[in-house]
Amino acid sequence: MRNHFMPALVLLLSATPLCQGCDESSSSSTENASEAYCRSLEPSQCLANPALCDAAWCEGQNTPTPPAKCAALSNEQACNDLECADNCDCSVFSNEACLNYPACIANNKCDSADPCANYQHCEVGERQCNGGTENIIECVQTSNGCTKWNAGKAIIKCADTPDTPYCANGECVATKNICLPSNGSKASVLKITDGDTFRLLVTTGKANCIPSVHSVRIHGIDAPECEKVQGDDGYFTCTQSTQYGYYKNAEGFYVTNDPYGYEAMLEAEKIAPVGTEVTLSCDAHESDGGCEIDNTENRRLVYMGIPSSASTTDFSTEMAARGAAFANTKFYNTTSKIKAICSAMGNAQKAKKGMWGTKSTVKKVINAVYGKSWLDSMQRKCGL
Repeated sequence: MRNHFMPALVLLLSATPLCQGCDESSSSSTENASEAYCRSLEPSQCLANPALCDAAWCEGQNTPTPPAKCAALSNEQACNDLECADNCDCSVFSNEACLNYPACIANNKCDSADPCANYQHCEVGERQCNGGTENIIECVQTSNGCTKWNAGKAIIKCADTPDTPYCANGECVATKNICLPSNGSKASVLKITDGDTFRLLVTTGKANCIPSVHSVRIHGIDAPECEKVQGDDGYFTCTQSTQYGYYKNAEGFYVTNDPYGYEAMLEAEKIAPVGTEVTLSCDAHESDGGCEIDNTENRRLVYMGIPSSASTTDFSTEMAARGAAFANTKFYNTTSKIKAICSAMGNAQKAKKGMWGTKSTVKKVINAVYGKSWLDSMQRKCGL
């Protein structure tokens, strides 16, 4: 919820130098007053006062008064219209029902901020092989704006093409012996989707395997989400946006954009830019010999080792150390590197690196991604 303030308060703050002559004990209330004043300004005016205003306070100020149509809507109709969010009372819905209303989700009024938590995350239109079958399936958008792999509908059945009866890289091919992400596999970075998802060309693994492209989920961390756009190559990557939450983008798709999501992708790009040669490892394997597939995102869970002249940098730990990712304690008991990742995240918090640099940014990230109870649980599991 954005703050709205009486004109008198704005006049008082604009006429009186903030914090002049105040002691340390009043600094907290003064900071709150400064934030209130900054949020009352137009974004351009707010950003023009860096000595007084934190840039995070300048994002999307002055929410316009809801149009007259909102007053005539029922509560359910208002909750279905983001423009009428101020007229929506989400408390009347159960959490399950709450997740069906865009205005409730956008304002984090439901117990779960992520309505798509139980869906397989993918990019609409992307294709892949369906597990151990020789069918090609497609990522589709559900009626509530989430995404899933449409496993029940094969786009192409490779068995129907005798010359290319097997499936690899989302295409029908002549041989089943493709290189999979596995312990010791070599790969090169083709695309950085976001802070914890990469597209890799895996070049070694099985004996005489054919190099293949895989979307992988970096194990042990969770980076803030970002709005994505589809490039000319058909793949998706982060785009910079100052609209945060769960909303419809310019293309009409529902997307999630968390504070620091775009910045997390930039950090990932610095650590492992396109073309980087990496060595893969994993904690568990599927029956095909490749790294374990995450049930939620249907992608291989991998660690990426980045060789340097002196040693090998673990991508997961480095992202946590830069304050660009959380320790993913969902996998605490099955993630071999979790202690190192937790320690790196704790050090980043203390040093206020990355998303931990400003309290307002971290609060927005936590609220948008998980919620305070999740943060408390993660800190407890990490021993922080």
